[in-house]
Amino acid sequence: MSDRDLNGEGIERRQALRALGAGAAVGGGLFAAPPVSARPEGVAVTPDDVEPPNPDVQVRKVDRSVKSVSSYYPLLTLSQDTVVSFIDDNDRSRKEKREARTAVADLRSKFPVRREREGNVTWYKLVDEGQSPTDADNEKFRTAGRAFANGVSGRREASTQYYRSHHRELTRDACEDMGLSSSTTDEIAPYADDPDDPDVDIGVPDAIPHSEDIEEGLETALNKILHHYGQYYDADAFQVYHDDEHDEDFGALGGATDAAWWHMYYADYYSGSTQNKYLGMATHYPADMGVPLHTGMGWEQANLEIYYDVWSLEYDWRIDPTYWLHSEYEDFVSDNWSSFRSSFLSDCDGCYYYYPIDDVEQAIRDLASYTGDYSYDVYHHILEEGDVDHSEWDWDTWSYMYDVTENCVNEVGHYVRGFMHDVLRD
Repeated sequence: MSDRDLNGEGIERRQALRALGAGAAVGGGLFAAPPVSARPEGVAVTPDDVEPPNPDVQVRKVDRSVKSVSSYYPLLTLSQDTVVSFIDDNDRSRKEKREARTAVADLRSKFPVRREREGNVTWYKLVDEGQSPTDADNEKFRTAGRAFANGVSGRREASTQYYRSHHRELTRDACEDMGLSSSTTDEIAPYADDPDDPDVDIGVPDAIPHSEDIEEGLETALNKILHHYGQYYDADAFQVYHDDEHDEDFGALGGATDAAWWHMYYADYYSGSTQNKYLGMATHYPADMGVPLHTGMGWEQANLEIYYDVWSLEYDWRIDPTYWLHSEYEDFVSDNWSSFRSSFLSDCDGCYYYYPIDDVEQAIRDLASYTGDYSYDVYHHILEEGDVDHSEWDWDTWSYMYDVTENCVNEVGHYVRGFMHDVLRD
């Protein structure tokens, strides 16, 4: 895989790519539809060559100055009305809710957040970036944060479905677009959803790069929310902050890089039907990386709370996962899937083009980094909408989520085609 040299045709500029696509759209011109074969055809491009469908989408990110104040930082970045609505919507006593509301008001007054625009990114930063919470502040964060998390996690039940047909359709479309024979396509595509089958060993190594006790909490939560932590990867390093000002840096979160590499290794090792099986399963991971809540906000979705004993240097943890939040976005994607699918297939910038895969793990990191940029906004928008089905979102939210998802599907299509080309080109 990583030691091979791809010799696909290159394209220097986006304009040339569009010209190629225009020819393909009418079956002639510079590049006609690829011939049906057992080996993939197509044109190698890079992400810089391909303009997303919605290049001007704005994103919001939370600066380290905010996150370092508390793991409950959404108390400061969401609207106060939204925070209070979730605090009020749980089974705590009136006194506890009142204390939580008061704590939120005090914290937002003491730790005001400003917005700073950099290109298409709006950063949330503390007005006083050097400000640190006192013990009293930390107690307020716990009081308000736990009430907020309890309201968010208990707001609505999740649908707990994984839309397995979408994985098969993405993979089948890629096979057909890249000119694979129908028999090869019929062997590859049905395996694309197998990693969502609890009876299938997806082959993810046991370890993820975290302190053992924190790893247990994160893994438990991700297994509950996403089916398996091997279907999550947050490319950004993050830091855990403790009330005693002890902090730790951790690497990226999740096992999707390992899972994708494992399947691609065996797809490259075997041939024939066995190769097609592993390749089909491998395509599951770039598809999962197309979901921003699979590539960011994992800690926040888990509502993971870490208890650190400075004397014993031991951890404990608890989780209160927000199942409904994750499934609400996937429900939105599912209900609009035919539109996202046809949009990508009708955009001839994406029909026969693939990203060369020189390093499977790096490819997953790159894709996760791209879609992870949207993760806070997806999380933010759903919480701001509150307890409503996506069909009742206001137009601004709906259209923003549509644009984000369209961009993500566009990237996924190029990576899935790249996975195929990497294995089947010889």
